[in-house]
Parts: sequence; structure tokens; C-alpha cells
Amino acid sequence: MDMSIFKAYDIRGIYPKELDEERIYRIGKAIQKKYELDSVVITQDCRLSSPSLFNALKDAFVEEGVKVFSIGMTPTPQMYFSTKTLNVDFGIAISASHNPKEYNGLKLYYKGENLSSDEIQEIGRIANSLEIKYSKGDGEKGYELISTDENYVDYVLSHLNVRDLRLRVVLDSGNGVGGPIARKILDIIKENNPGFEYDILFEEPNGEFPNHHPDPLKVENTEILRKRIREGGYDLGVALDGDADRIVFIDENGAYVNGDITLGILAMEFLDNEAYKNPRFVTEVKTSKALIDFINSKGGSIEIYKVGRTHIERKFKEMGAVLAGELSGHYFYKENGYDDALFAMIKMLNVLNSKGKSLSQLVDEFPKYYNTPELRIKVDKDKKFDIIKEVVDYFKNEGYKVLDIDGARVEFDDGWGLIRASNTEPALTLRFEAKTQEGVERIKDLFREVLEKYGVEI
Repeated sequence: MDMSIFKAYDIRGIYPKELDEERIYRIGKAIQKKYELDSVVITQDCRLSSPSLFNALKDAFVEEGVKVFSIGMTPTPQMYFSTKTLNVDFGIAISASHNPKEYNGLKLYYKGENLSSDEIQEIGRIANSLEIKYSKGDGEKGYELISTDENYVDYVLSHLNVRDLRLRVVLDSGNGVGGPIARKILDIIKENNPGFEYDILFEEPNGEFPNHHPDPLKVENTEILRKRIREGGYDLGVALDGDADRIVFIDENGAYVNGDITLGILAMEFLDNEAYKNPRFVTEVKTSKALIDFINSKGGSIEIYKVGRTHIERKFKEMGAVLAGELSGHYFYKENGYDDALFAMIKMLNVLNSKGKSLSQLVDEFPKYYNTPELRIKVDKDKKFDIIKEVVDYFKNEGYKVLDIDGARVEFDDGWGLIRASNTEPALTLRFEAKTQEGVERIKDLFREVLEKYGVEI
């Protein structure tokens, strides 16, 4: 099979062209060959190909004597939770997350961590070395169907630390798998808080994603939600991705809140709590200096690390940080150790309640910076890392402060510029930020001059 489906953080491809039952079966066999499992937890999202892929994956394990627990169609974070409550080392989510409907894939979780890129690549090599064929088994046999919904809902709600919550919330699940479980959580909140109101958009899971693409990181996919907030007078908007591990918040005015500022708002829970002395946080190199300045000004410390869910997750655990997050909407809490959109929603409700301010007022507490969106420049995949090295060397030789943990984040008195190699495609990604728009353009022009020496145009 094509090794390109074995990505940096997961396995993902177009069904059935790149990823089908035969390939999933081989991947299952490869996982078992590498990890020698006794049992495995499997969930699936609502994509149309997920049930048949589940059967092929299940057959691969059952044939090897592995106990398979199916928790049905649930959010990916519920799989993480279920591995702990069922005392199972390995969990798999059949999902392509926020990708278009024609995709499917696997997220792989072992002993409390998502697999690294190297581990995923090794599974691919093993799968390609196996000389086996898939013979379809009995889809109704060989596994135990078990619901962890009630335990998961109870666990998430156990972290809601409010009384008499008075907020109006609208949640857009985008026809992904998060809608039904979100309703269970929000129903219980409403039962215990008469002043709480909520609504859910596109609650029913539908693998055709008929209303909008299940990726809230693209602002256009939140247009319906933002309009509903403005017209309905809601206090908070919540947007989930297809498998409900990523979350985006919209303020009461219908304004989109970026992931780095969201991390800072969620961090208020720890920064305002005397029980936490110098709380530690982790984020990625693309983050705004507004977040860094804010955390430092409140007595916390923040580590800037490589882009990527697996990188952030492992650094966060290594450091013993209380919270980590990415611009992409993944937030990791020390309490659970994994990224969970609905858990982060509960934490946001806690912050809004304890601060007694609107989300837009909390956003206004951060220093103001001007920045560009992430810019992508196509380059030869064999040259992208060489270009990065040349840029790092140039700025270091010129005496600039350069963070080169993931590309080159070059610091200036009034801002910064970033260039890094994309983890998923033959491209360079760039972002620029400064205290003024003129500063942004100045930093961008400096990078432009440097990159032109290597035949790259911004």
C-alpha cells in the first residue's frame, strides 16, 4: 500500500482508492505484530465507510485472539477515556477527523499516548511486508459491544465547577459524532441550572456532512453558527470538528476566537488559582506573542514547542504542565491527559462563570498584536528542510534570536516571523506578527529578501 497514507499523526486516505477494507485489515495485523495486544478498544465516526472498515479491522484482531471492545460511534476522546476505564492498552478511532467526506483513517492510542510519526511509519512498513489477503468474516461476531457513554458523560461533568450557571450557549457539531453526546452533557447541565439555555446545530451524525465541512478551523465553516449567535443573543458559540477532539469558540458578538487566545482564556483557571504556583503551559511555535505576554504577566510560564498534536501532547506530559494547546483547537489538560473538545467546553464554562465577564471582554485582556494568517508556499519536498536550515543559519549569523525547535521563529523587538516545513505536504508555512501593521510588513519584507536568495517567493 502507498506509504503516503501513514501521516505524521495518524493514518488517513481517500476511501476506497487509498484506504479500504483490505488495507485496514493489513494495518490491524501489523499493529498486532508490533504490540502483541491482549485487547483493543475501537470506536468509529459517522463516515459512510466506517462500519465496513470496522469489520475488517475487528476481524484482523479477532483472528489473532485479541479481545475487541467496540464502543460504537463516539467522539475520539471517548475512546481515550474508555481505554483507561476498561484497562486496555490500545485504542483505535476509525475517523478522518475534519477531512472531507471521502476520507477515512485511524487514530492510534497506546498506553495513554497517541503514536508518534516513527511508530506510525513502522506500522506501515510492517503492513506492507505482510503477505496476507482479507477474507471477510462475520461482522456480527467476535467482539463485545459496550457503551461507555454514561461513564464518559459523568466524568466530563465532574469537572464543571459552577452553581447557578446563567449562560445561553449554541453548539455546532457539524453533523459529526459529537452532537448526541454533547446533548447528554448539556441536558444535565440544564437540569441542574435553570438559568442555563442551549441549542445544538446539525446534531445528527451524517457522513455526508450536508450542512458544512466538519472543520471549524476554517472560519467559513462557522458562518451559520456566528449568524445564529448574533440573531439569537447567545453568550457563547461552540464548534466541534468531525470527531470532537478539536474545538473553536465564538464570542457573544459572533467573533471567532483564535486558538492561542483560547488557550490563554482557558489558562485563567490556573493563573487565578492560588493553589497553582507558577503554573506551566505548552503551546506551538505559531502562537501569538499576545498569549506569551499574558501568561508571563500573570505569573505563569509557557514552553514553545513543535507544531503537531503528538509533539505537544508528549512535551506537555514530559514537563508536567497543567494545560497545553494548539492553534488547531486541541487542548490537553493534566486532569485527563488527552485532547477533548467537550472537556474543554466544560472548562470554558467554568472560566466564564468564575470571571463574570463575557468572552469578548476576556479576549480584550490580551495585548494587541497584528498578524498574518498562515501562509503556505509550495516547494520541492526534497528541498524544504534545506531551505529552513539556510534561513536559520542566516538569521543566527545576523545576530537575531532564533528558536529553531521547529523551523525558524525569529524574534524582533516588536514581533516575530516564522518559517517552518509543513508536516503534511511539500510546502513551507510562514506567519508574521508585530505590534503594528507596519511592523508586520517590515518583518515580512525581511523574510522575503532572505527567501528570494533561495528561489522562494512570498
